Amino acid sequence: MPTSSVPTTDEPLEPTVWETERETAREPGDEKLYARGVSIGITMGYAISSLGESIGTVLDEPILIAGIGITWLISTIAYMALTSIPFVGMFLALVVWIVPAFALAGTLAMAAEGIRGSPSFDHLIEGLEEYWQRMVGAFAVLFVGYMVLMFAITIAIVLLVLFGIVGADLSAGADPAVGSALGIGFVLVMAAIVLVVAAIGIAIQFFDAAIVVGDVGVIDSFKTSLSVARSNPISVVGYTILRGILAYVPVVLAVLAAVAGGVVGGMMMSEDIAFLAAFAFAFLVFVVAAPVVWTVLSVYHVSYFTRASGLREHSRL
Repeated sequence: MPTSSVPTTDEPLEPTVWETERETAREPGDEKLYARGVSIGITMGYAISSLGESIGTVLDEPILIAGIGITWLISTIAYMALTSIPFVGMFLALVVWIVPAFALAGTLAMAAEGIRGSPSFDHLIEGLEEYWQRMVGAFAVLFVGYMVLMFAITIAIVLLVLFGIVGADLSAGADPAVGSALGIGFVLVMAAIVLVVAAIGIAIQFFDAAIVVGDVGVIDSFKTSLSVARSNPISVVGYTILRGILAYVPVVLAVLAAVAGGVVGGMMMSEDIAFLAAFAFAFLVFVVAAPVVWTVLSVYHVSYFTRASGLREHSRL
């Protein structure tokens, strides 16, 4: 199993194809506007430049949507169908987490080839064959880590509740400020737990790209992700926010389509037909929009990782 580490750096990278094209297309009077854009790009770092590259890549290589987007659509439907089976769905949830692991192995490999400019369905299959074992191993580590973390949080909450009950009994008849302080302390501890969990999630989110693009082992993938987050903290937070916003685009569009379908159906037909029309509108919009957005997100993930980790400068992509 590979154990190589991925270098990290904040040094500026060579301009991408789309950045070069934007540079050549500038009009003579656009210097000030361009300077503002560069300033914003520097502040946000790789989060902005990688997003532009990912959109440009998907526009130039629509085959990525057929490969990455449809794979994720099928994987999502399969995952939801299996976990929704009555009585056994909750037990299947302990196993079917390998579905996204398999999907990531293939889609990230194809996304990397998309950035190189030569994607094909062969890369999807080759990525699945080459990286599925390490990806499943990483997901197993995540699963165990999640269970341990949830157990620790549960114990902490139980202790806090017990402490609060004991504290309330002791402070009965005393200054009311004591009870208020206990309540505030409980809220602060819970907020700290949420922040710690979120920080861990942000720090290790690049483990999958490290496996596929960085070609590292399971444990090293988490170390590499942590190194990227530590080297580019502000940029990583910006990337996480942008990616989170983009992930909700299909849902928002589906909700808007459902409202439109319900209104139109309600004006022209019965309430039952209006409900069916709303569902059909939402489903169709989601099925069309989700593969496109998921493809952009996959390419964005690879693009950002290769920039923030320094792989571009070391001729790995």
